[in-house]
Amino acid sequence: MHLLLYGPGRLGGAIATAATAAGWTVDTIGRPGADGSRLAAPHADVVTDASLGSGLADNVAHALAAGNRSFILAATGWDALAQQGVVNRHYDLEVRLDGTAPVDQLASAVQDVPGVVSAEAWGRAPTAVTTPGSIDTAYVYPDDSHGSFTIMAPPAGTSLISLPLQSGRWLREDDTDAVVLTTLVTAQQAPGVAVGDYILLTVGGRPTRWHVVGIVSDFGTQAAAYVTDREYAAATGAPQEAGMLRLVTSAHDPAGRAAVLDEVVQRLDDKGIPVEQVFTTDDFRSALDGHVFVLIEALVAIALVIALVGLLGLASAMSTSVTERTREYGVMHAIGATRAAIRNIVVTEGVLTAAVGLVIGAVAAVPMTAGFGRLLGQMAFRQPLPTTITAAPILFWSAATLIGAAVATSAAARRASRLTVREALTTI
Repeated sequence: MHLLLYGPGRLGGAIATAATAAGWTVDTIGRPGADGSRLAAPHADVVTDASLGSGLADNVAHALAAGNRSFILAATGWDALAQQGVVNRHYDLEVRLDGTAPVDQLASAVQDVPGVVSAEAWGRAPTAVTTPGSIDTAYVYPDDSHGSFTIMAPPAGTSLISLPLQSGRWLREDDTDAVVLTTLVTAQQAPGVAVGDYILLTVGGRPTRWHVVGIVSDFGTQAAAYVTDREYAAATGAPQEAGMLRLVTSAHDPAGRAAVLDEVVQRLDDKGIPVEQVFTTDDFRSALDGHVFVLIEALVAIALVIALVGLLGLASAMSTSVTERTREYGVMHAIGATRAAIRNIVVTEGVLTAAVGLVIGAVAAVPMTAGFGRLLGQMAFRQPLPTTITAAPILFWSAATLIGAAVATSAAARRASRLTVREALTTI
């Protein structure tokens, strides 16, 4: 048998040695190499390392790991935002009245209900941004909730709510014309309004002027303007009147809180106080989950597709790498490498490529996630998603990526391990 040798010097020398030992006639062409073999001319040189295949694998792994991690962290941000909406509320029950009722009457109706620890009567009424010279209009959905705008008047020093400030400050007891707006107001009802501006709101059928002192995030609710109970009474002309109750209970489970709520509604009915809407914080959390879970599931599905594409790309790149290094594996067989050893080499290379991609992807995913979270949050809920990084999903997806890389490279590893010396030496 005759072999015309092309290739880099060291590998060419190794192939020549193996072929001579097998009884082949070996000729080399080109300039002498450092080890005595002949290198082919540059235009005929054969690439025998993993530069092309590994480079493609690295690019695929890095880009897809960053994108996949961004989608997963964005999904985590959705869940964190829903959790934030519940954590900011320090009460268990909310009762919205159909109209208003005297604060003293509301207090006497619920004060001896079993399971009620404390209760606060809040002022509450629909409102709209006043536009001089035109009729005030509020655009709401048929459920009278989505798209609504409400003015809220908590008692001074309330501890039942603690909303994250986006700018400015919260209400003070001595405020006169101060109002704190939620982010939905500045995005929908009054675009461009900022802390320090004045805003006209229709309250009780009359235009009122308020000084914006703060903007807060209140995920899960509709647009709201918070004012002091004293200023609310002055604006509505109905002192000591409230339109909502928020209650703290001693119940520790959803069924217990629901039972207390039923009793509260019954007591109010006995007093002739009509109720418009009631819910527990458990209902509130379920509603939030219903809004965000669809988006979370969509993001996870996209992440899974990206992961699959990444593994397919890694498998293709490793297959290309094995093809380029056919002669190298043949030499390894010739000098005694077992099939298992070669399989391990290829699989280890694929796993290490995925590991490098994970590290680079993790670094790139942080700014990508922040930008992606801002975009999605503003589009869906008019506020950015919090960038939340938790260990559990990162560890899970990292392990899944490494295991997937091992599986993806298994076909290429089997192919490399089955190459014979004859096949390797006849490959140009």
